[in-house]
Amino acid sequence: MIIADTSVISAFAAVKKLNLLNDILEKIHIPQGVFQEILESKEEKLIREVRKHTDLTESSQKLIYIQNTSNLMDEIERFKDKHRLGQGESEAIIMTKKNRGILLLDDKRARAVAEKEGVECYGTLALLKICREKEAIKKEELKPLLDKIIQKGNLYITPELYRWVLKK
Repeated sequence: MIIADTSVISAFAAVKKLNLLNDILEKIHIPQGVFQEILESKEEKLIREVRKHTDLTESSQKLIYIQNTSNLMDEIERFKDKHRLGQGESEAIIMTKKNRGILLLDDKRARAVAEKEGVECYGTLALLKICREKEAIKKEELKPLLDKIIQKGNLYITPELYRWVLKK
């Protein structure tokens, strides 16, 4: 099971490229808290883009499925307080751990917590690299897309990571 936090979904949605994730991944599950964070962003274009790819029915052909996490709320609250993470991040980490899934997450601190909890993580940059390796995007499209995600997706990366993504 692939579970995503807000950052990765928002980065691809901000540049209208959620379809790329559909090319390389199976269905993405997002906890209710992540969907709520997206709705609270108040960026109408981003919200519309995410909604276009989201359904409440797991059997739907759409990329994103909103997962009910109400049965985990006590555990999520304890985890959130203990690690001082946001609601969406906490829900995503707990949900991934419970389902032995893979977590799509960019936040450095949240990733450190997730990895300490034994959760395998991939961020926006790794997914871009996978898109290129699986030929979901052409070599000449990668740099402009990366630049656009950095600008519109509010993603900060070091020069070393920038070069890593572009390296074959």
